Amino acid sequence: MMSFLFTMAVSIIAFGAMIVAHEFGHFLAAKISGIGVEEFSIGFGPKLFSFRRGETVYGLGIFPLGGYNKLVGMDPTEQLATEDAGYPQRDGKTPVGMDPTERLATERERLSFYNKPILHRAFTILFGPSMNYVFAVFLLTIFFMMGTYFLTLEIESIMPDSAAEAAGFQVGDKVVAVEGQEIKDWEELVRITQEHPGDRLNYVVERDGEQLTIEATVGKRGEVGFLGIGPRLVKKELDLFPAALSSLRASYNITRLYFHGVIRLVRGQLPVEEARPVSPIGIVNITQQVAARGWQNLLSFLAILNIILAISNLIPLLPLDGGHILLLLIEKVRGRRLSNQVVGIMNTIGIILLITIFSIALYLDVFNPINLTQMR
Repeated sequence: MMSFLFTMAVSIIAFGAMIVAHEFGHFLAAKISGIGVEEFSIGFGPKLFSFRRGETVYGLGIFPLGGYNKLVGMDPTEQLATEDAGYPQRDGKTPVGMDPTERLATERERLSFYNKPILHRAFTILFGPSMNYVFAVFLLTIFFMMGTYFLTLEIESIMPDSAAEAAGFQVGDKVVAVEGQEIKDWEELVRITQEHPGDRLNYVVERDGEQLTIEATVGKRGEVGFLGIGPRLVKKELDLFPAALSSLRASYNITRLYFHGVIRLVRGQLPVEEARPVSPIGIVNITQQVAARGWQNLLSFLAILNIILAISNLIPLLPLDGGHILLLLIEKVRGRRLSNQVVGIMNTIGIILLITIFSIALYLDVFNPINLTQMR
């Protein structure tokens, strides 16, 4: 068990690492795309140290709560200023006859985000969330290499008065086939059973080195079939390649469950209180509780957080990454960018919505913090 102060420190650093991974994705893609990066900083607040290399200032802030990444010309109002001023244009970009002090330097224009092709800009924006997915896969790979529990086909428990007890299943039986179909894993066994509520099925089990056929009338739980058996769990430590494959499958499943939850929320099938927003304070609080349960739990939770951060950032709302992608799509369709005024309005609306959600989340996290021990 970790001490409270240690777990709190680990939680803050872990939260910061998630944000740094996101910003590093933007940074790396910008460099590949030839977009200038004015500043890349890890942490916030007063700088412990900083240095310049090329056009970029690298720094380390005193508070390890994320990072900061400033691209040249990323602010659309900066790039559009000379266009709105009515200066004559050369090749649609560089104003003719302007005083050098009133326009961006030639080098700055060359490195400017909004002077790059749309695909380069989209790549730079999307690589932030993509890096969170890469980080999640990395964390889950370590998680599976440390060992995780897998469901076997061996029966560990039988519910009293269940269909399985009535049919004669015993603890230690290993289910190998149903109705002549070989069973590969527990999920397949559950799926077949659920598809036959009230039906009589022949289950082949291994018991004491021999195979037996058990005829069982499948019970019901709601509208699906239910047998009433529980699997034995086995902890396995995977090698690198199998662990990486398992982490990819887990990342896909987490993403699928996230969207499934959103759909349920929209349809009114998921209570709002179960989908409450969480502020950075709340995230650190939950992370601290998870960290107290061990490093492996912390790794899996951070992987989930990275995936949620990646998806949430793609919401088409400025100033999120999804909002910038929306601007690029509009530019592609229209053949030109939106005006300063329209972009400013969109940005203001987005900021107001995000501040509102953040305020609600902060209020809940302060006055009604999430306690994992009280959750079912």
